[in-house]
Amino acid sequence: MEVWDIYDINRNKIAGRTSVRGSEDMADDEFHIVVFAVVCDSDGNLLCSMRDRNKMFGGTWEFCGGSALSGESSRQAAQRELLEETGLDVTGCEGRIVATNTKYHKGSNWFYDVWLFECDFDVEKLSPQVGEVERIEKHSFDEVKKFIEEENFTSISKEFIDKIGENIKK
Repeated sequence: MEVWDIYDINRNKIAGRTSVRGSEDMADDEFHIVVFAVVCDSDGNLLCSMRDRNKMFGGTWEFCGGSALSGESSRQAAQRELLEETGLDVTGCEGRIVATNTKYHKGSNWFYDVWLFECDFDVEKLSPQVGEVERIEKHSFDEVKKFIEEENFTSISKEFIDKIGENIKK
C-alpha cells in the first residue's frame, strides 16, 4: 500500500493528513508530490526507460518517476524511484530541481518536481524493474525531443523537456 503525505497549496505538509494511492480522497485544496528523475551523463545522454507494455501508456519511453511516499522528501523520492526502476543509485550525484508544476485532478491533485542528476552510468549494468520497466537506454536530448514529438514518450514530458535542455551539457 502506497501512502502519501498531503500538502496545502503552499507546499506545507498538513499535519496528520495522508492519502492512500488510488483512494482519490483528497480535497480540492490538497496535494501530494510526484517526481520525475532525469539522469544526464557527461556526454549529454539521458537515461530513459520504456514502460512495461502491460501498464498504462505501455511501450512508451519516459523518465523514471512516481509519487513521494509518506516521510520522503522530493529528492529522496526521486532517488528511490531511480533505484527501484533501474538499479541506479544517484545518492552521491549532484542533483537539482529544474522544473515544477501543479496538476489538478478531482480527488488527487499533485505538485511535480523534475530532478536532474548529473552522473555517468553504464546502462549495461542497470536492471529494469519487472512489471514497471521493459528496457533502459541512453538517448541524446535531441532523440528524446524527437520521441516526444512522435508521441513515443510520456506526454507530460512535453511540459518540462525545454527546462531539461536548458540545464544539461549537450
